Amino acid sequence: MGKNKQEEYLKYLLSCDIDNKKPCIRIVNENLTLVYEGLPLTKPLSFLNKSCEFRTKYRHFMNYAHGTAEEVKERMREYKQRPEVKARARETQKVWWQKNKKKRKAYNKKYHEKNKEKIKEYKQKPEVKAKRKEWRQKPENKLKKKEYDRKYAIKKQKLKTQQNGTPQ
Repeated sequence: MGKNKQEEYLKYLLSCDIDNKKPCIRIVNENLTLVYEGLPLTKPLSFLNKSCEFRTKYRHFMNYAHGTAEEVKERMREYKQRPEVKARARETQKVWWQKNKKKRKAYNKKYHEKNKEKIKEYKQKPEVKAKRKEWRQKPENKLKKKEYDRKYAIKKQKLKTQQNGTPQ
């Protein structure tokens, strides 16, 4: 009987391999202990996440160790407000836009032509008109519009002088 139990245990251990669909409870518990102690895992996290028990206990531990989701979101908001992070994000956006400008403009033009009637119909709804009017009446939005119009007028004037050939 002792030999049978050893064989069963060996079969059980072999069944806890990555080739298997889900990790066995022994591997889950062993790796949870390693998580609590801050040591590296014995199996990949993607494999261990196949176990519901591991996922829930791992999520619970991470919330305990790093704070709740709201606290983490708040820290991320603060991080994203840093000037160096904002500058890096703006630079990344500029590079992306330069790379994809023609593609996006073509897509937007095609979409607008395809849905022109729907857009027109939507803008004619009374609740949409009221919402847009309310937005335009806000002082901060009026300032944005005024600034945009001023910049546009300057650009237009520069373009006109360049076309006429007169120096600026």
